[in-house]
Amino acid sequence: MRRKELGRDLGLSIRMLAVTVVLAGLYVGVALLIAIAVLADWDEDWRVFLLPPAFVLLLWVHYVSADRLVLGAAHANVVDTARAPELHAIVERLCGVADLPKPKIAIGRLKVPNAFAAGITHARSTIVVTTGLRDRLTKPELEAVVAHKVAHLANRDAVVMTAASAFPVAAAFFLRRRFGPYAFERDELDFEERLAFKLFSPFAWVLYIVGFLLTVTISRYREYAADRGAAILTGAPEQLMSALQKLSDETDRIPSRDLRALTGLNAFFIVPAATHSARFTVLRDHPPLEKRLRRLAAISRELGKAAA
Repeated sequence: MRRKELGRDLGLSIRMLAVTVVLAGLYVGVALLIAIAVLADWDEDWRVFLLPPAFVLLLWVHYVSADRLVLGAAHANVVDTARAPELHAIVERLCGVADLPKPKIAIGRLKVPNAFAAGITHARSTIVVTTGLRDRLTKPELEAVVAHKVAHLANRDAVVMTAASAFPVAAAFFLRRRFGPYAFERDELDFEERLAFKLFSPFAWVLYIVGFLLTVTISRYREYAADRGAAILTGAPEQLMSALQKLSDETDRIPSRDLRALTGLNAFFIVPAATHSARFTVLRDHPPLEKRLRRLAAISRELGKAAA
């Protein structure tokens, strides 16, 4: 099966290009600020010459750590075939059908039943399944969810999402340490550390908002494409429908406090772990479940007609 048969479309490609351009623009903007600082102060403070290599280091850290940040936020560890033989077999078979190289497989130590795909390049792609999901789905449902993640890899939107998400994931981690239930106590930090936290907090909020807007640009649209891809890969859209309904119901039973800790990962998940007010529907990072189910039902009818 060719990758283009899995649901890639012009709309998704345009959105991915837009996010990539904005992301590049952010770095160009930082580079220009650095250049201005160097030109303005080169004869007054020799330390300005440290800014260009610091910028290069920032680019390198983003490239190296973007996917690691995402995996770390999910408490995920890569597992080999011996530890998850069934999961490896499912991924290998689906990647064979989709004509994709097999990604790494990781298990996230989360009770929240969910899954996602991440990776700054195809060679470094990883499919993550949480322990909560493995405990709740049947094998056909698990296969449908994995097929959804394979479709994300085939559409290459997982690469763009991973790059764009480095900002909100890192910012969310910082803000939890600053304001969350496990925030540092005042007596744990010296004066300089407390000052750094106060000064960086507004910047972290800006990073989170910009990163969120970047990810939401493609996150809803890409879910429809991946749903269609999963239906084509498995030939059983009803299994994905069942899995989506089950995961959504199970997530609703989890305390909001536990879900808020996963806000930075929300756009990656197959169903949202954190919801937003209905007044901000346009900013939701997932399409409504009802619309996804209706589209899958239509795809099921299409597949039935094709088989007939």
